[in-house]
Amino acid sequence: MRNAIVSPRLRPWLFGLYALAALLFLQPFIEAFSATWPPRTDELGWRFAVTGILYTMLPTVLFALLVAAVAAFFLGHRTGLRVVGVVALILGVVVILLTASFALDALQLRRIVRTEAKGGYDLAGIKAVVTALLAIASCAALGVGAFRATQRSGAPGPSRRRAAGEGIVIGQRGHRPPP
Repeated sequence: MRNAIVSPRLRPWLFGLYALAALLFLQPFIEAFSATWPPRTDELGWRFAVTGILYTMLPTVLFALLVAAVAAFFLGHRTGLRVVGVVALILGVVVILLTASFALDALQLRRIVRTEAKGGYDLAGIKAVVTALLAIASCAALGVGAFRATQRSGAPGPSRRRAAGEGIVIGQRGHRPPP
């Protein structure tokens, strides 16, 4: 990866994007954690609410990953870009699992929703699932894109097959000493 388009004056700003990305990534999780403490995983309503809160924070988390990916790309940080890719792919898998759980919880919870509120409840559930599907697609695109951006560009140069016994260590057969 080359970063020839980045001027030395721009580099400190790009490092600042890492800090911004960390803030944007962590803040929604901290907010969700504080709003849903203590955990009550055996309660259907609590699980439904937590998943809904997590879905509302997904765009911010995805934007944070994008900011980190842009900074890593322009700074030429292949490892940073790959870390973003791995985090995006893991997040996508987590959202898939949450969506399956959310759908089951929503179906169970729908039985106890008042008749006049079912329309709004169904609409909120559909909105959450659409958000999740878009987040899954975004995670996949960001993850795959990050890995593709770290691949070496250009076709490999011509290669020559070494003769038997010829090595790359100085002093092996095939190497002539300087005159």
